[in-house]
Amino acid sequence: MEFVFSYPMKVSCVPVKGFHLTLQADNKANQKLARNHAILGVDKFSADLHVFLWENDGLRVKGSIKASVRQKCIITAEVVENDIDWNFDVFYISQKYQLDRREVFLDGVDDFDVFDGNEIDLGAVVEESFELSLDLYPRKSGASFDLMFDLLPEKKEISRFSHFSVLRFLKNS
Repeated sequence: MEFVFSYPMKVSCVPVKGFHLTLQADNKANQKLARNHAILGVDKFSADLHVFLWENDGLRVKGSIKASVRQKCIITAEVVENDIDWNFDVFYISQKYQLDRREVFLDGVDDFDVFDGNEIDLGAVVEESFELSLDLYPRKSGASFDLMFDLLPEKKEISRFSHFSVLRFLKNS
């Protein structure tokens, strides 16, 4: 997958106090985001990041994503509009530093990503966080699985069929 945003950042170029970055998607980028993440559409998208140094050769990327997306309801297959307001905090540590590190700190960050080289693509960080923010099972308001049971034959009829024949019936209806 080719990321919509590309913002490579050399770790050595990050100021001591860090910096702020805002990414805003235009219509073309919104369409590509929708394709990349297999959703019906992205109406608006913006990300605010604060990037600063962490540990020796590491980075900390703290940010938020605000978006409006359209997804397909898993029950009715109708369009569901969702507003996303997602915060993330990601730590990156250099592979070289990780290999050199001999001590284990019990109160340290327990989850960090390792990068090779001197560069991190902040656009990829944003898009990966966007993927995590999406609702995996979007439902239209009021939709429930009870609708599916209305399609089933009466209970007496089901008892004489195998589970597979019921599934076949559902597939064909």
